[in-house]
Amino acid sequence: RSSDLDAVTVRGQSLSGATGVALSNARLEIELPVVPASISDSAITFVVPDQPANLPAGIYDVRVLVEDATGAVGSTKSLSMPLAPLILASPAPSATSNTSGKLVSLSCKPQVRPDQSVTLILGTVLAPALPFEATTAALTFQFPALASGSYLARLRVDGVESPLSVDWTATPPVFKGPFVTL
Repeated sequence: RSSDLDAVTVRGQSLSGATGVALSNARLEIELPVVPASISDSAITFVVPDQPANLPAGIYDVRVLVEDATGAVGSTKSLSMPLAPLILASPAPSATSNTSGKLVSLSCKPQVRPDQSVTLILGTVLAPALPFEATTAALTFQFPALASGSYLARLRVDGVESPLSVDWTATPPVFKGPFVTL
């Protein structure tokens, strides 16, 4: 993730009284207050915290926190926000042959938890992550025998897929990655 992709702007009305933002994921029991980078009457901008072990990929509720004249803190209705996983280029994903096909290993950000649904998609073939018992950035997937080649890769965590890079200047546009080579 790059810092410019991690900046989120919430637009609305009468936001100048906001005191913060909260990211929450009830299933993962996450409630994370975030200090906004800027607050105006019509927008609040905040940066998604870089806390890979504490803020895993998935769908989050975003609420604006407000304080009334008595000091009581309340919040607005929530908006859903996906936090996408990334397949890291370093260390590069690797694939080894075994009796079941191809074993693919990769690193991701943010880290994933054992109670999350994690799937890797290579081209049109998908495989669930092999079981893991602790929060981790290192994942392994068992694929059936696949032909050698370079496969466009997407990591799906709790229904949110990693972004793909596209060269929009090419005609027609072409995918630039990430790729996993078998």
